[in-house]
Amino acid sequence: MNTSSIKGVQPNGTWQPNDGDLLFKYEYDMEDGTTITAFHKTNAPVAEVGEAVEYEVTKQSARGKSGKVRKPGSFTPQTNGNGFSRMTKEEWAEKDDKVSRQWAINSAMNWVTNVSPDPSKDGLRQVAATARLLIEMRDDLDGFISKYKNADTNDLPF
Repeated sequence: MNTSSIKGVQPNGTWQPNDGDLLFKYEYDMEDGTTITAFHKTNAPVAEVGEAVEYEVTKQSARGKSGKVRKPGSFTPQTNGNGFSRMTKEEWAEKDDKVSRQWAINSAMNWVTNVSPDPSKDGLRQVAATARLLIEMRDDLDGFISKYKNADTNDLPF
């Protein structure tokens, strides 16, 4: 993603793809020398001459560059046409951590309710402890086995 100020912007017709949404075509000339074609759902440029924008070239052909033009900070993580994410490594790590916690909590709740003689007596602490053990097991299965191989099996949640 690049940032530049708009040197010039002009409407350049419309386009209606197969899905039926009418798109308005704009040609943006940037201060950094880039010219990019962008399509918008509204009949107005995203910014005026002199304003700073973020832009991303998504396609380049003999007819020029096309892509996205947005006001700074308005790009959202999403996938590109190849299915690869545009999220940063930090955003991926945070998302992965949340998904892992969801998996562990759900698995722990299932485990506790299925093996407990009286699930109503097991609380969230038991579920949380089991979830932590599942994450520990996921991250280092061999280390987990070594750590608990001599443990009293009654102390383990499984």
